[in-house]
Amino acid sequence: MKPLNFILWKPEGAPEFSPGGATFADGTTIELASAAAAYVQENSLELTQTSFIITLNSDEEELASHTFQMEKLGGSVNLWLLANPKETDPNGSFTGKFLQALCDLAPAQTPLTIKIGVIANDETTWINEGNLIFDGTTGSETYQQLLTFYDDVDASRSQANKETTEAYAQKREEEAQARHNANHFEVFFKSNHPSQTTYVICKDTKSLSENIVEVQPNAKISVEFWRGSSHEILAYSQNVSKEAAHKVTTVTETLENQEILI
Repeated sequence: MKPLNFILWKPEGAPEFSPGGATFADGTTIELASAAAAYVQENSLELTQTSFIITLNSDEEELASHTFQMEKLGGSVNLWLLANPKETDPNGSFTGKFLQALCDLAPAQTPLTIKIGVIANDETTWINEGNLIFDGTTGSETYQQLLTFYDDVDASRSQANKETTEAYAQKREEEAQARHNANHFEVFFKSNHPSQTTYVICKDTKSLSENIVEVQPNAKISVEFWRGSSHEILAYSQNVSKEAAHKVTTVTETLENQEILI
């Protein structure tokens, strides 16, 4: 039987590789760097006809065991002793049995033995064994929370993916808004006319291009301009023609967030 290696994903910091003997506490998820994939390949086994078993023992007493099949194995798809279904795509090794076993332990340091076996042709071959120490003195609150994700591991992962996608979209939106704010400034046009709509002409003093905005009676609107630009502002009421527009002011960055009466 070959030694079983572990990858400890602690709540904080980078993952740690351990050949065994490491101490872990509540919240640590554990990936198993086992010989399972190599054994399957070396013995020309079909995954569809092969099962695996993981056992968790302490002082020669079995705390929990899990028998399962894998659709894929090797590469980025490893076996897991303790997993968070929201952070990793679920596979056959995912189970809450080992989490529950740790939650049931006394609040002390408990030595653990983990074994992996391959079941083929109705025979079990034990291929890996390793040891860890669980420090339960800090409790198991995080593990208790992880157990709730095992009610439906696929739904848990889907929800996590959705949350990640939404968070990314929000971040992109905030970044876009920040870029926009960095390149634009805003001014406000206010009308005190009680009954007539006022039209505001924003004329770029360089390109002479025009943009006309509408301000309802006794209303205020905001208009954005490119930073560094200069616009001549003219206004006219709905009962006169555009040719009768009168100049109000010239807008530059110096009037950012100011209110202009038209």
